[in-house]
Amino acid sequence: MPCTPCVKHGVITLMNNYNGDKMASSSLANQAYDKLRQALDDYEYLPGDRFSENEVGTKLGMSRTPVREALVNRPGF
Repeated sequence: MPCTPCVKHGVITLMNNYNGDKMASSSLANQAYDKLRQALDDYEYLPGDRFSENEVGTKLGMSRTPVREALVNRPGF
């Protein structure tokens, strides 16, 4: 993660980038949710199907973390 200079104190801080990374992760979780809902609507996953976060992440082109966030933090899953 790149550091950002803190103008007020003239030191390097990592905290300024933390929120940006958090938002990017949330955005990926939203994308994962949307893609999973579409896959369910298209019957790519049927009731009783078993799948892993890794499998879904690979299929969606992302890591398993946003997939897990989409499954855990959203209603309907």
